[in-house]
Amino acid sequence: ALGTQAGSIHVMDYAGNQVLCLTHHKGAVHELSFDAGGEILASCSEDGTVVIASLYSDTAIVRYDFRTPVKGLALDPRYAARRTKEVVL
Repeated sequence: ALGTQAGSIHVMDYAGNQVLCLTHHKGAVHELSFDAGGEILASCSEDGTVVIASLYSDTAIVRYDFRTPVKGLALDPRYAARRTKEVVL
């Protein structure tokens, strides 16, 4: 997956073909993190938002707005299977 300065995220297959484009951010995407199963994607942005989304739909599962740029994050590798749903900023 690739995050852009414009705030979009392009998810690619192994051949480099785009399979999904997410537009959850309005500022540059700083970091992407996947769960171990490759089902859930977390992203953070210059616009202060953190979005956790399913790769099987284009809707956000969770969206946080910190109103200050978020430079990095890490998603729990077992995010989809756990009840606690942890992400570290």
